[in-house]
Amino acid sequence: MNNIEFIKDFCERYNITNYTINDDLSIDVYDDVDLDFDIFRDFDKLNYIPIKFNKVSGYFSCSDNNLKSLKNSPIYVGRSFYCDNNMLTSLEYSPDYVGGDFICNYNRFTSLEYLSKHIGNEIQCYYNPLESLEGITTSYNKLFCDDNKDKLIRKHKLKQSINL
Repeated sequence: MNNIEFIKDFCERYNITNYTINDDLSIDVYDDVDLDFDIFRDFDKLNYIPIKFNKVSGYFSCSDNNLKSLKNSPIYVGRSFYCDNNMLTSLEYSPDYVGGDFICNYNRFTSLEYLSKHIGNEIQCYYNPLESLEGITTSYNKLFCDDNKDKLIRKHKLKQSINL
Protein backbone atom coordinates (compact mmCIF):
# COMPACT_ATOMS: atom_id res chain seq x y z
CA MET A 1 0.00 0.00 0.00
CA ASN A 2 1.51 3.36 -0.97
CA ASN A 3 1.34 6.51 1.16
CA ILE A 4 -1.72 8.00 -0.58
CA GLU A 5 -3.63 4.72 -0.28
CA PHE A 6 -2.67 4.53 3.42
CA ILE A 7 -3.94 8.10 4.00
CA LYS A 8 -7.22 7.35 2.21
CA ASP A 9 -7.67 4.10 4.13
CA PHE A 10 -6.95 5.81 7.47
CA CYS A 11 -9.38 8.64 6.68
CA GLU A 12 -12.10 6.21 5.70
CA ARG A 13 -11.56 4.18 8.86
CA TYR A 14 -11.93 7.30 11.06
CA ASN A 15 -14.80 8.84 9.08
CA ILE A 16 -12.70 11.73 7.77
CA THR A 17 -14.39 12.54 4.47
CA ASN A 18 -13.89 16.17 3.56
CA TYR A 19 -10.12 16.53 3.07
CA THR A 20 -7.33 17.30 0.62
CA ILE A 21 -4.00 15.50 0.42
CA ASN A 22 -1.21 18.05 0.02
CA ASP A 23 2.01 17.60 -1.98
CA ASP A 24 3.95 16.87 1.23
CA LEU A 25 1.39 14.10 2.06
CA SER A 26 -0.09 16.11 4.93
CA ILE A 27 -3.85 16.59 4.84
CA ASP A 28 -6.15 19.58 5.22
CA VAL A 29 -9.53 18.66 6.70
CA TYR A 30 -12.56 20.90 6.18
CA ASP A 31 -14.49 19.45 9.12
CA ASP A 32 -13.85 17.88 12.54
CA VAL A 33 -11.30 15.11 13.16
CA ASP A 34 -12.06 12.62 15.90
CA LEU A 35 -9.41 10.00 16.64
CA ASP A 36 -10.79 9.58 20.16
CA PHE A 37 -10.61 5.97 21.38
CA ASP A 38 -13.97 6.34 23.15
CA ILE A 39 -15.59 6.83 19.73
CA PHE A 40 -13.65 4.08 17.89
CA ARG A 41 -13.54 1.27 20.44
CA ASP A 42 -13.37 -1.34 17.66
CA PHE A 43 -9.82 -0.16 16.91
CA ASP A 44 -6.71 -0.36 19.06
CA LYS A 45 -5.68 2.76 20.91
CA LEU A 46 -3.27 4.87 18.87
CA ASN A 47 0.36 4.94 20.00
CA TYR A 48 1.10 7.74 17.53
CA ILE A 49 -0.77 9.83 14.96
CA PRO A 50 -0.03 7.88 11.76
CA ILE A 51 -0.76 10.55 9.17
CA LYS A 52 0.36 14.16 9.05
CA PHE A 53 -2.37 16.74 9.57
CA ASN A 54 -1.79 20.29 8.36
CA LYS A 55 -4.99 22.32 8.80
CA VAL A 56 -8.25 21.23 10.41
CA SER A 57 -11.11 23.72 10.15
CA GLY A 58 -13.20 22.11 12.91
CA TYR A 59 -12.03 20.50 16.14
CA PHE A 60 -9.25 17.92 16.44
CA SER A 61 -9.42 15.19 19.08
CA CYS A 62 -6.83 12.51 19.74
CA SER A 63 -8.01 11.88 23.31
CA ASP A 64 -8.11 8.59 25.19
CA ASN A 65 -5.26 6.92 23.34
CA ASN A 66 -1.69 5.91 24.25
CA LEU A 67 0.01 8.84 22.56
CA LYS A 68 3.48 9.76 23.81
CA SER A 69 3.92 12.53 21.24
CA LEU A 70 1.75 14.99 19.32
CA LYS A 71 3.90 14.58 16.21
CA ASN A 72 1.70 14.83 13.08
CA SER A 73 -1.01 16.81 14.86
CA PRO A 74 -2.27 19.80 12.86
CA ILE A 75 -0.49 23.14 12.68
CA TYR A 76 -3.85 24.95 12.57
CA VAL A 77 -7.11 23.95 14.31
CA GLY A 78 -10.12 26.21 13.68
CA ARG A 79 -12.02 25.14 16.78
CA SER A 80 -10.82 23.20 19.85
CA PHE A 81 -7.88 20.81 20.27
CA TYR A 82 -8.22 17.78 22.58
CA CYS A 83 -5.30 15.56 23.58
CA ASP A 84 -6.46 14.56 27.07
CA ASN A 85 -6.05 11.11 28.60
CA ASN A 86 -2.84 10.10 26.87
CA MET A 87 0.75 9.52 28.02
CA LEU A 88 2.18 12.80 26.76
CA THR A 89 5.29 14.08 28.52
CA SER A 90 5.58 17.18 26.32
CA LEU A 91 3.38 19.50 24.28
CA GLU A 92 5.95 19.57 21.48
CA TYR A 93 4.21 19.42 18.08
CA SER A 94 1.02 20.97 19.46
CA PRO A 95 -0.75 23.24 16.95
CA ASP A 96 0.52 26.78 16.43
CA TYR A 97 -3.07 28.07 16.26
CA VAL A 98 -6.17 26.79 18.11
CA GLY A 99 -9.34 28.85 17.62
CA GLY A 100 -11.17 27.44 20.67
CA ASP A 101 -10.13 25.49 23.77
CA PHE A 102 -6.90 23.54 24.30
CA ILE A 103 -7.69 20.51 26.48
CA CYS A 104 -4.72 18.44 27.68
CA ASN A 105 -5.90 16.99 31.01
CA TYR A 106 -4.59 13.68 32.40
CA ASN A 107 -1.18 13.46 30.79
CA ARG A 108 2.38 13.41 32.16
CA PHE A 109 4.01 16.72 31.26
CA THR A 110 5.72 18.90 33.85
CA SER A 111 5.73 22.20 31.95
CA LEU A 112 3.66 23.99 29.32
CA GLU A 113 6.66 24.51 27.07
CA TYR A 114 5.64 24.19 23.39
CA LEU A 115 2.05 25.18 24.17
CA SER A 116 0.27 26.62 21.13
CA LYS A 117 1.11 30.26 20.41
CA HIS A 118 -2.54 31.23 19.92
CA ILE A 119 -5.45 29.70 21.83
CA GLY A 120 -8.78 31.44 21.34
CA ASN A 121 -10.42 30.41 24.58
CA GLU A 122 -9.24 28.43 27.61
CA ILE A 123 -6.47 25.98 28.41
CA GLN A 124 -7.27 23.01 30.62
CA CYS A 125 -4.35 20.99 31.95
CA TYR A 126 -5.87 19.36 35.03
CA TYR A 127 -4.10 16.35 36.53
CA ASN A 128 -0.65 16.80 35.05
CA PRO A 129 2.45 16.89 37.28
CA LEU A 130 3.17 20.51 36.33
CA GLU A 131 6.20 22.01 38.01
CA SER A 132 6.49 25.12 35.87
CA LEU A 133 4.36 27.59 33.98
CA GLU A 134 7.06 27.82 31.30
CA GLY A 135 5.37 28.23 27.95
CA ILE A 136 2.53 30.44 29.18
CA THR A 137 2.17 33.87 27.63
CA THR A 138 -0.21 36.67 28.54
CA SER A 139 -2.10 36.21 25.26
CA TYR A 140 -4.20 33.36 26.69
CA ASN A 141 -7.67 33.96 28.13
CA LYS A 142 -7.81 31.39 30.95
CA LEU A 143 -5.62 28.60 32.30
CA PHE A 144 -7.02 25.86 34.54
CA CYS A 145 -4.50 23.50 36.10
CA ASP A 146 -5.98 22.40 39.43
CA ASP A 147 -5.16 19.09 41.07
CA ASN A 148 -1.76 18.64 39.52
CA LYS A 149 -0.59 16.44 42.38
CA ASP A 150 0.11 19.60 44.37
CA LYS A 151 3.54 20.13 42.74
CA LEU A 152 2.68 23.35 40.92
CA ILE A 153 0.20 24.37 43.58
CA ARG A 154 2.79 23.92 46.33
CA LYS A 155 5.61 25.49 44.34
CA HIS A 156 3.59 28.60 43.51
CA LYS A 157 1.40 28.55 46.64
CA LEU A 158 -1.80 28.47 44.60
CA LYS A 159 -4.96 26.83 45.85
CA GLN A 160 -7.21 27.21 42.82
CA SER A 161 -7.24 27.71 39.06
CA ILE A 162 -4.92 30.26 37.57
CA ASN A 163 -6.86 32.79 35.54
CA LEU A 164 -4.84 34.97 33.21
